[in-house]
Amino acid sequence: MEPPAVSRSRRRRLLSWTLKAALLALAVWLVTRMVAGLEWSDVAGRLAGARPGWIAAAVGALVLRMVVWDQRWREAIGRSGPLPGRRVSLPALLAASAVNSITPTVRVVGGVLRGRWIGRAVGSSLGRAYGSVLYDQLAHQVTSGGVTVAAVIGALLVTGRAG
Repeated sequence: MEPPAVSRSRRRRLLSWTLKAALLALAVWLVTRMVAGLEWSDVAGRLAGARPGWIAAAVGALVLRMVVWDQRWREAIGRSGPLPGRRVSLPALLAASAVNSITPTVRVVGGVLRGRWIGRAVGSSLGRAYGSVLYDQLAHQVTSGGVTVAAVIGALLVTGRAG
């Protein structure tokens, strides 16, 4: 006899929450192991010696970078359907960026997360949202690569080294 659809749905939710809890536990364990070797007094000393103006400038530049990145991505996704609100798109971008920082060898994870989050928010498929994410990731890599090449060439010219 086939179990009712309600119990099947309940099992899927339970399995989903169990998987999420296991992944969270794994992440906490990995972060705990990562920071276990830090000398917190050294970190506190470096932070105490930092200049507040430079910290404010760095934070401002980071926020501006994320806002510009979000705007570029919103324009890309807006060409293929409804736009998500900034309350959805910017946190999705920040979360994906954080995930990519934690898992640099699997950079696609942040993109899938961002595509899924936006797809749910605008009521569309993961495929449409993820296509815009892939386009944005490609544009971001090309831009980052170009800026890196320009910075290396500029550094070579400034230091007088033949490149």
